Amino acid sequence: MATSKSKDQQIAELQQTVHDQNSLILILFTIIESNTQTINALTAQVNELKAEVKELKSRLNQNPSNSSKPPSSQGYNKPNPKSEKKKTGKKSGGQPGHKGANLQAAVRNMKPTEPPVRLMPSRCKGCAHYDECLHNARVRETRRVIDGKFVTTVQDYEALQVTCMEDQICYCGEFPEDVKAACQYGENLQGVIVALNTRASVPLHTLTEVISDLFGIPISQGTVYAMVQRFAKTISSTIDAIKEALVECAVCHFDGTGVYLNGKLRWVQVACTELFTWIGLGDGKSAEAMKKLGILDKFQGIAVHDCLPAYWLLDQIDSHAVCCAHLLRELRGIAEKYEDQPLWPWAIFMRGFLNRAYNMVADAKAKGLDCLPDDAIAALDAEYTRLIRQGYSNAPPLVDAEKKKGREKHSDMWNLVNRMERYQEAVCRFYHDFRVPFTNNQAERDLRMTKTKRKVAGTFRAEDGLTAYLDIISFIATGIKHGLSVMDSIMAAIHGNPEEVLVQQGC
Repeated sequence: MATSKSKDQQIAELQQTVHDQNSLILILFTIIESNTQTINALTAQVNELKAEVKELKSRLNQNPSNSSKPPSSQGYNKPNPKSEKKKTGKKSGGQPGHKGANLQAAVRNMKPTEPPVRLMPSRCKGCAHYDECLHNARVRETRRVIDGKFVTTVQDYEALQVTCMEDQICYCGEFPEDVKAACQYGENLQGVIVALNTRASVPLHTLTEVISDLFGIPISQGTVYAMVQRFAKTISSTIDAIKEALVECAVCHFDGTGVYLNGKLRWVQVACTELFTWIGLGDGKSAEAMKKLGILDKFQGIAVHDCLPAYWLLDQIDSHAVCCAHLLRELRGIAEKYEDQPLWPWAIFMRGFLNRAYNMVADAKAKGLDCLPDDAIAALDAEYTRLIRQGYSNAPPLVDAEKKKGREKHSDMWNLVNRMERYQEAVCRFYHDFRVPFTNNQAERDLRMTKTKRKVAGTFRAEDGLTAYLDIISFIATGIKHGLSVMDSIMAAIHGNPEEVLVQQGC
């Protein structure tokens, strides 16, 4: 019979069992702690990836209506346009008193260049009395067809040689100053070529084909290039006069865009008003580069722009005005990005404020007023300040709150609120001073031809070619603003009177 374990042996076994259990518990605690750390790390990574996905989705959803992206960047996948304008209740189309473009009215007083085509009824064809009926017929209705013919004219100039009967000296006739070669292209053809290559943005190789097909005249790309260069030289003094006029303006629009020169990106700057346009080639977006162009180094009026940082570094500018159309697009982007959070109403409220202020100014201008009442301005300023405070309180927290070095990275909403606070005077200037427009659309419209040329040409091959192009479209745009057509402006310069584009034509 086995002897029972002693009490000491039982105690020893129990102690060993407790020790083993404690060791197992320590191991399990270590595993749990490791798993907890892994879970926390994965949770942080998931949150980070969620934020990154949200940011990428926000960028993917950016379009010209909610950001500063140009319409050309969207291709054919464009949303339906959403107008910010206040509905007036008027029907679409031309309004009473609008000067329309009606072909029948335009040619009513033009005399026919060809005899009329008399049309008899079809049943009269082959009748024995056809001629008699044609003679006695009356005109029931007249319809006019306006057409054009591409006619090539050739003009010879003959320098005659005569011997004077008095002094017996031989004299020769002198050719006109503009007739310099044995065979050359005429002024009208030169004007058409300059218009097609610059204003119409027709590439050189296409232009030579069009001219050859229409007029039956051979012409090379080098000849077209030389014509454009000569024309640019004839208007150089007028371009200088346009720059001087812009420097003296009280309010001037500024903007820029990129063009490619030999495959390298260059910066093109525009300065314009309702009467003048100048576009020049710069070395970059910096303030010093803009000063070298010859306008922003002297301009002391109100500069309307899109809030590019370089403009704020130009000390000589008296005051600034920010394009509110850019702000409306940014605010729409903020509202769409944070629509699932309680933050988004701020952007809606600020958009509403800007639109309401714009409508107040428009209504006041329609009534013939030159400013808003002082109490209305004070109320608008107070509301703007309140909305800025609300924006700060609603803005998301720091993007990287644990960052110890460098500038703190804030959310895009906070950055927009901060920018609108820093430049409150420039943002609100449009309702303080009626000379200042709500948007910078004037500059964007004047830059549109440059962007079109960039799409067509891709890149310019020579700097003098790009400079000549910018001078010519500046010249033509200024002429249009003074009531001249494209061809009228070009032909005035070809005839030696480029300054005509600076004279108001009663428009």
